[in-house]
Amino acid sequence: MAESHADFRHAAFKPNLPGGKAVLDQLLRVIQEESDPKNVDIATEAAMALGKFACPENFNCSEHSKAIIEFNGVPPLMRLLRSGDQAQLQGLVLLCYLALNAGTSKALVQARALNALERDSSICFGSTS
Repeated sequence: MAESHADFRHAAFKPNLPGGKAVLDQLLRVIQEESDPKNVDIATEAAMALGKFACPENFNCSEHSKAIIEFNGVPPLMRLLRSGDQAQLQGLVLLCYLALNAGTSKALVQARALNALERDSSICFGSTS
């Protein structure tokens, strides 16, 4: 329903409201538990869902990106980059959105996220040089 109704998305999924916080918290918790190989597929799906919150087409993408970072989402996302191809790709997509929307954040710098983006994007998409 939320994907097809912009007004609903704008009102219901703000990260500063209890419902929005709960959704982000649950998705981040799934990614944090990805160390078990059975959970990597689930963590990949959670990263895809978080990507929908942080993508530029989402009206609240900046707020969501900042909330993902604030809720300590960067470290588990960095671990996801070391997983299989699909998990790595979804992790890279979400990490790109966070970097674009949240700008220079202490959490992204500490996790060396931009270095990981450079390294992993060349592996996934081929070198552009």
